[in-house]
Amino acid sequence: MDNEDGFPNGALTFLAGGGDTGALIRSRDWSNTSLGPPAQWPAPLRTLLRLMLQSRQPMFTVWGAERVLVYNDGCRDWLGERHPQAMGQALGTLGDTLAGLTSLVERAYAGDSVPQHDLPVMSIPAGTDPQEASYAFSCIPVRDDHGVVRGIFCAAADTVPASVEHSLRRNETRQAFLLAFGDRLRELGDARDIMAMSLQSLGQHLRASRVGYAQVDDGGDRCTVQCDWAVDGVRRLTGRRRRLSDFGLPLIQRLRAGATVSIADVRTDLLTEGAAVADAYARLDARAACLVPLVKDGRFEAILFVHQQQPRHWREDEAALVREVAERTWAAVERARAEEALRESEARFRAMADHAPVMVWVADAKGCCTYLSQSWYEFTGQTPSLGLGRGWIEALHPDDRHATQSALQHVGLHPHPFRHECRLRRAGASSYCWVLNSAAPHFGERGEFLGYVGSVIDISDRKRTEQALAQSSDRLKLLWASAQVMLNASNPKAMLSQLFEKVAPQLQLDCYFSFMRMPGEAALNLSSYTGITQDEAHVIQRIEFGQGVCGAVALERKPIVASYIQESRDPRTEGARRFGLRAYACMPLGDGERLLGTLSFASRSRDSFTDDDVEFLSTIARYVAIAHERLQFVDDLREADRRKDLFLATLAHELRNPLAPVLQAVHILGMPAAGEAERSWSRRVIERQVHNMSLLLDDLLDVSRITLGKLQLKKEHVALGDVVRSAVETAQPLIDARRHSLTLDLPSEPVWLQADPLRFAQILANLLTNAAKYTDPGGRLVLRAHCEGGELFTSVRDNGIGLERSALRSIFGMFTQATASLDRSQGGLGIGLALVRGLVELHGGGVEAHSEGPGRGSEFIVRLPLGRAGHGGLPAATTSGDAVQAARTRRVLVADDNRDAAETLSAFLQMQGHDVRTAYDGQQALAVAQEFRPEVCLLDIGMPRLNGFQVASRLRETHARPPVMIALTGWGQEADKQRTLQAGFDRHFTKPVDLGTLEKAMRTLLEAPKGQMAGP
Repeated sequence: MDNEDGFPNGALTFLAGGGDTGALIRSRDWSNTSLGPPAQWPAPLRTLLRLMLQSRQPMFTVWGAERVLVYNDGCRDWLGERHPQAMGQALGTLGDTLAGLTSLVERAYAGDSVPQHDLPVMSIPAGTDPQEASYAFSCIPVRDDHGVVRGIFCAAADTVPASVEHSLRRNETRQAFLLAFGDRLRELGDARDIMAMSLQSLGQHLRASRVGYAQVDDGGDRCTVQCDWAVDGVRRLTGRRRRLSDFGLPLIQRLRAGATVSIADVRTDLLTEGAAVADAYARLDARAACLVPLVKDGRFEAILFVHQQQPRHWREDEAALVREVAERTWAAVERARAEEALRESEARFRAMADHAPVMVWVADAKGCCTYLSQSWYEFTGQTPSLGLGRGWIEALHPDDRHATQSALQHVGLHPHPFRHECRLRRAGASSYCWVLNSAAPHFGERGEFLGYVGSVIDISDRKRTEQALAQSSDRLKLLWASAQVMLNASNPKAMLSQLFEKVAPQLQLDCYFSFMRMPGEAALNLSSYTGITQDEAHVIQRIEFGQGVCGAVALERKPIVASYIQESRDPRTEGARRFGLRAYACMPLGDGERLLGTLSFASRSRDSFTDDDVEFLSTIARYVAIAHERLQFVDDLREADRRKDLFLATLAHELRNPLAPVLQAVHILGMPAAGEAERSWSRRVIERQVHNMSLLLDDLLDVSRITLGKLQLKKEHVALGDVVRSAVETAQPLIDARRHSLTLDLPSEPVWLQADPLRFAQILANLLTNAAKYTDPGGRLVLRAHCEGGELFTSVRDNGIGLERSALRSIFGMFTQATASLDRSQGGLGIGLALVRGLVELHGGGVEAHSEGPGRGSEFIVRLPLGRAGHGGLPAATTSGDAVQAARTRRVLVADDNRDAAETLSAFLQMQGHDVRTAYDGQQALAVAQEFRPEVCLLDIGMPRLNGFQVASRLRETHARPPVMIALTGWGQEADKQRTLQAGFDRHFTKPVDLGTLEKAMRTLLEAPKGQMAGP
C-alpha cells in the first residue's frame, strides 16, 4: 500500500511534503543525474532534503562534483521561469544572473561557511518582467564521515531591515539543531535510545519543562506515557495512564484529525476551557502545551507533547520544529524497530535453522555461502571457516562437485527455485549419503536478486528404497522371463541352462547344481549342472540324504545358505570349498510332503547372498519345481496317449482274434458237405470264442466301473481255500497249455475273511494268468499265502521274463504291459493288473510288484484285511439250489434290429419247445404283440422307429396282463441296468447272453407270484 506521499510502504519518507516542488522532486527521474536514484542518496543529503521540504523559507542544496541543484518551494520566486527546469540541473548552467551565487557555492565547497551574504538576484516571476531583488544567502559546507565536502546547504531570505536579524539567527539555530539532531539519530539503533535522545534534545532546545511520548490504547480513549524527559523539579510521567477526554474533547478531536495543536495557556484557550480540563493540566504541572499527533492509516496511535510550567506563546517555527522532530523521531523509531525485528527474525531463523531436522544454507548473488546451519557442521564435520564461502563444495562427492557448481551458476544467471540431488560426506563415515538440495531465490525490496535460501535433506533412505524398488522391478522382470523359459521348455536340462543364463549376471552366479531324487531311495542323483568339470561332476553324481549341503536340504526339506565358504570349517561345505565356491544357496524342489530333488546356486565372486537374493532364488526353485511337475505331467499325458493308442490297437487285435475262428466255423456250418462231427466242432469253436470275447468285455466294464466308483462289492464270510480253488480252475487251462508247474503254499489252518468271493478269485486268477503268459513254457509258478498283523498276504511268483526297475511303478496303470514286442505278446488289453489294483483297493488292501530285473521273474503281493474273520472252522453251511422245473411251452416275442441276433435267438427258443415270433424294429414288435399276445418279450433297447423302452411302455398300456419283459442290450453299465428296471423291464441282460441263463430267468419270472420281480 502506498502512503499519502506516493512512496511504497513508507520508503523514501525524507522526500515527503514540500508542496509542488516536493511533488516535482518525487516525480523526477534522477537516475540520469550524478545523484542517481533517491534510494541511493547519502544520509546527509536525505537530512537536508527533509529539512528543506518541511520549510517555507527559500532553501537549496548543491551536491556532488557536478554541483546539482535541488531546492524547495521558497526558491521559486527568485528562480522565476527557470523553475521547474532548474531542478536537478548543474548550477553553472543556469546563466550569468546566478554568477554571484555560484561564487558563494564554490567558497562553501572550499570549506568556508558563508553567513548572510547579500546578493542581488534578477527575479523573473512567472508572467511578469524581470525584477532585481536582493537576498541574503547563508552557505554551509556538508562533509562526509571523513571530513570531505560533498555538497553545500544554503538558506536565503529577502534583504530586510536589521529588525529581522534576530529572526534569521533563530532560523540558523534551528537549522543547526536539526542537522545535529539528524546526526545523532543516525548514530542510534535502539528505539528506546532514539526516543529518549529525541525528547531530551527537543526539550533542551526549546527550554521546555517536559517533553514526552504517549501511546494511545487500542480502544482509543486512553493513553499511556511510554517515555518522557523533564527538567529538575518537574514530575516524570513515564508509565502513567490517562483518559484523553480529561484534556478537552475539542483538543482530542483536532489531534485525531492529524493537526498540530499549540496552547499558550490551558486556562484561557478555547480547546481546553473548563475547570476539569484545567485541573487535569494542573496535576501535570503544565500551563502551556504543544502537541503533535501520530495518525497512521487513519488511526490515532500516539502523541508527542511539549509542556511548559508557565504560559508560553508557541511561535510558528517552534511548532514546526516540534512537528519536524516528531516525524523524524517516529521514522527513526520505526526504522529501529524494523531493524530490531529483522535482527530478532534473523536470530529466530538461525535458532530454527540450527535446530531444524534439515540442513539450511544461505548464499549471496555470487553463490558464496554466507550461512550454514549447525546441522550442516554436525553432519559434514566442517567448521564455519571451512564451510562458508565456497568451502562447502569440498564436502560433496568428487564426482558431484562439477555438476552441482554448474547448476548453481545456471540458476544464479536466471534465478528460479531449483532441486538438485548429490552425495554428501558424513562426518566419521567412509561413505557418502545421498541428499536433496532445494533452494528458492531471495529478492530485495526493489526486486534485486540477493541470493538463495536453501535446505539439504538426507534422502539416503529414499534412495535405498528406490534402488530396492528398481531391483525388485528387475527381479520381477527376471522372474517373468524365467517363467517364460520354464513354460516353453520341453526338457529340464535345457530349461535350467537357459534359466541360469538369465539369472547368473544379476546375482553374480557361477554355478548351479540340479539333483533329482532317486525313486524309492533316500539319495539324490546329479541331473544337470554348470560351472564345474565333468570329473568334478562325477564325484558328486550320487549324494545320500544328509550328505553335504544338498543332502542336508533333502533330509530337512529346508533351504540352506552357506556364506564365506572358503573360511568355513563346516564339513557340509567341504565339496563347495573344493570347487572354489564362496557363497552357496540350496533349495528343496517340491513341498514338504513330496521331494523332487534340490536346486543349488553358487558364486566364486561374492561371499554371501542377501535375504532378497535368497528369497528370489527360492522363488526360482519353486518355479522350477512346478516346471518339473508340468514336464512330468506332459510326459505322463504322452505316455497315457501312447498307452491308449496301444490299447486300441490291442483291442482291435484281441477282437479280431476270436472273430476269425468264429467266421471260419460259420462257413463250415454252411457247407453242404459238413457232417455232424464238423458241425459239432464248429459250434464248440463259436461257443468258446464268444466266451473269450465276453470275458474280454467284462474286464473292460469292470475297469470302467472301478474308475467311476460304481462297482459294488458283495462281501461275505469266505474261505481262502475256496477262492484259491476257483482262481486256479480259471487259470488252469492256460497253465496246462504252457506246461507250467503250479505250487500252492497255503496256511495249514482254514483262513476266513470278509471279501467278495467272485472278485477275490478274479484278482488271483488275473495274477496267475499274467504269470503264465509272461513265463516261458515249462516255468514255475508259486501261489503263497500267510496271515500277519490282521491282514492276509497272498503272492504269486514266477520265474518268467521279469520287470525293469522303471516298470515297477507303472505296471498297474491302465493299458500297460511289461513288453509290447511281438515275440513276447501274449494277448490281452493290458488292463488285467489295473483291474487287480482297483479290486484290491476296493477291498481296502494294496498290491505291490517286485522283480530283480529282466529274465529273473516277478512277484505280485496282495494284501487284504481279514476283517471279522480269520483262522478257524467253517461257518454253518447253507445249501441252495433251483428246483428242476418241468419244461413248458411259452409264447415268446423276440425283437432286435440285428437280424442274425434275433433269428439265432429265436431258433434256440424254438428248439426249447417255445412258440416264437420275431420282429426287427419297434413298430413291428407292437404289431406282432397285438396279434400274438406273448407271455415273454425279449426286447433290444436300441431299435429303430420305436426303441425298447417305448415298446415296453406301449405293451404295459395295451395289455391287461402285460408279458414278462426282458431287455437284451449291448449297454452293460450299472446305470443302464437301473434305467431298464425303472422303465418296467423285469430283467436286464448284457449281450452276448448265456442262453441257459436266459432260459432259467424266463422260467423263474413266469412262475414267480404276480407282481414279484426276480431282480436283475
